[in-house]
Amino acid sequence: MSTQINVRGEALKALMMILEDGRPSHLVIRDRLSALPEMDRRDRGFFTRLCEGTVEQLIRIDYVLGKCSSTPIRKTKPMIRTLLRMSVYQLLFMDSVPDSAVCNEAVKLAVKRGFSGLRGYVNGVLRGVCRLDPSETLPSLTTDRDAYLSVKYSTPLWLIKTLSETYGEDRLETILKGFLTERPVTARVNLSRVKKEQVITSLENEGVEASSMENFAEVLILKQTGNLAELTAMKEGWIQIQDIASMLPVFAANLQPGEAVLDVCAAPGGKSLHAADILGGTGHVYSRDLSQEKADMIRENVVRSKLTGITVSVHDATAYDPMFEKKADVVIADLPCSGLGIIGKKPDIKYRMTAEQINELALLQRQILTTVVRYVKPGGRLIFSTCTLSHEENRDNRRWFMESFPQFSPIPLEDDHFSLFGEASTGEGYIQLLPGIHPCDGFYVAAFRCSNHGIVS
Repeated sequence: MSTQINVRGEALKALMMILEDGRPSHLVIRDRLSALPEMDRRDRGFFTRLCEGTVEQLIRIDYVLGKCSSTPIRKTKPMIRTLLRMSVYQLLFMDSVPDSAVCNEAVKLAVKRGFSGLRGYVNGVLRGVCRLDPSETLPSLTTDRDAYLSVKYSTPLWLIKTLSETYGEDRLETILKGFLTERPVTARVNLSRVKKEQVITSLENEGVEASSMENFAEVLILKQTGNLAELTAMKEGWIQIQDIASMLPVFAANLQPGEAVLDVCAAPGGKSLHAADILGGTGHVYSRDLSQEKADMIRENVVRSKLTGITVSVHDATAYDPMFEKKADVVIADLPCSGLGIIGKKPDIKYRMTAEQINELALLQRQILTTVVRYVKPGGRLIFSTCTLSHEENRDNRRWFMESFPQFSPIPLEDDHFSLFGEASTGEGYIQLLPGIHPCDGFYVAAFRCSNHGIVS
């Protein structure tokens, strides 16, 4: 551990922001690491795992604390609650850290934060956790399977039931395991700017392992990345960190030189950059999102990538823009969604999302689609996608779209990139990808072509 930095103390600060203030975990972790450039790679890894793991395993952690604390965890002081949670994560999931070190460091932090009167409570609870038999850290599988799965995979009961009803009992546990399975970082190479071999050499010179991926010539799998923002390949705009699933909407569009692409919910800009890279300086990409903050995020990536032919602007996708009436060869609508497919990367989603919010988001998606269909040229394409798993947002909205806009017909997803997944539905113009079953985030893509007659306004 760094002598200058108390890594557990920094993790405690970050987790207070995430668990008590409700700030998104991936942003807090990113910002804290950026604020501590002197933290070495080993400590950065410990800090990241401790923060991400505590959030990811929160239901399991609280179940265990309930076994050992005389006070319900929700009634303890926020600082102590967070300290206990991150300590239990270390006891349960970080075998390389001695139990005694976890308990001692927790007591020291309690005292340092002004809770010396609770040092005995903290020590007693954590020592109790150390004494638990592994069988006591989970509910009984035979008594209540849903409760067992909820605690084992730290997933709310409502989501367990939703996934079970949507994908069946046989796929349920595979998806839940997928949420907790760490996957390597994937980067898309901007091939219009640089050869992949040059990027690999640059990355390897900086200690990063880079390997290619089957069916995805533009993708590199990265390991031992350290601080991604400091890599030459990132600074030079040669690569974009992007899951392979989020590349599929652009591949589904089958872009042709000179085409006009409208990306209506574009932040942080990965799909816009991907489209511009494929167009290679021909045509134009119009990249939009709801707020100035999101537009600035896109611009930052555009500037870094040094790609041309992209115009970024602020626009509400639900508000009709007559300037784009029948002007786009391709509309990409990566719709606001519940994000259930990216729980593996943003675990706090599973604690904040509700079934009611899913229904509200499905209605918002319909509102956006009703607006953006008017921008598609006769003969043009519309691609809608989400990073979620619910039928309401995916299957049901695809069915609604085809019933509401018969001028649009499904386009088979024939691009070679889709063959990796082996899903027959690509022939019908859509695909649903699932964590644990496919080698990527949970994602949905549906592609349509507008008839040559277009839409009657």
